[in-house]
Amino acid sequence: MFNQKLKAEIASLQAELAQYKRASDNLKQDLLHWQLSSDSTIQVCGSKNESVLGSRAGRAVGEPFISLVANHEHKSKSFRNLSDAINNHRHWSGSINLKAEDSHASVQLIVQPHYSAKGGV
Repeated sequence: MFNQKLKAEIASLQAELAQYKRASDNLKQDLLHWQLSSDSTIQVCGSKNESVLGSRAGRAVGEPFISLVANHEHKSKSFRNLSDAINNHRHWSGSINLKAEDSHASVQLIVQPHYSAKGGV
């Protein structure tokens, strides 16, 4: 009896997790998306990035994320808050200008750290 309840709970949690994974995959396709290492280096650059920011975005893997931020933003409060959130692995959302092929693009960013089962970022 107890074992059946655990099996049912596991099945329910697996179904819920599958829904979250589908939603996450859809968001990654429709929004600008980067995955950063713990030292803020870009590990994954989403496919939508190139169409919005130009070919530079496709070459961003291996670069620090901050290198995508428009130079005129580097002294702004938004930039300081963004940098602080990335460096301290905290949630943050706000508007910032990123470098684009021939100009810059104003985007709404969300920084959301993801932790492993072992607690690391």
